[in-house]
Amino acid sequence: MATKRAVVVGSGRHTKSIYRILKESEKIEVIGIADLEGSFSWLQESEQKNIFCTNDLVKLLSLPEVELIINTVDKPQIKEQLKNLKTANVELVNVVPGSFLQTLLQFSERLLKSEKTKGGLWEVLNAVQDAVEIVDSKGIINYTNPAFTRVTGIAREERVGKNIFEVSPNGALASSLLRQKPVVGYRTKVGGSDVEVISNASPIVIDGEIIGAV
Repeated sequence: MATKRAVVVGSGRHTKSIYRILKESEKIEVIGIADLEGSFSWLQESEQKNIFCTNDLVKLLSLPEVELIINTVDKPQIKEQLKNLKTANVELVNVVPGSFLQTLLQFSERLLKSEKTKGGLWEVLNAVQDAVEIVDSKGIINYTNPAFTRVTGIAREERVGKNIFEVSPNGALASSLLRQKPVVGYRTKVGGSDVEVISNASPIVIDGEIIGAV
């Protein structure tokens, strides 16, 4: 698959983490970044020379070689502006909380293989406000983020290492893993808690193999 030349639109601390993750992708070459808070001190000097940095979306999308826009700002006015500014041959991907992890995973088959990249990925997941839970192909829970504990009241150590088919057999994760396809808008109570949630779940596919679900 050919490498796509991409620009990233973000705001604040998440821009750094998302860039670091995408930098490891064999499918994406980041050629420009728009941080709406206007800070690029986190970029290395060599990166600042090779990547176009701005807080002006018009200037960013004026780059002639742009093929893909990755927008992480969940504001309707920004999404609409990007839609109106981009040309017909440029793909726009809005990475919003509900599809955040799956969108990142589709860009890089190396994300869960590289220890370097895992650090950036966990940094992002630990910061998002949506509850996230990840299982392997056998249903063993190997990650929950702080928001999961805040939403459900279940501590990480009470969840990680358990099998999703035992602790939450009727949940979205178990259903997605069994059906091997995404589950959207799934209403249920979290296993081990009386908290009612509406969940989305998707299999994690790397090199054509389902290695788990999120």
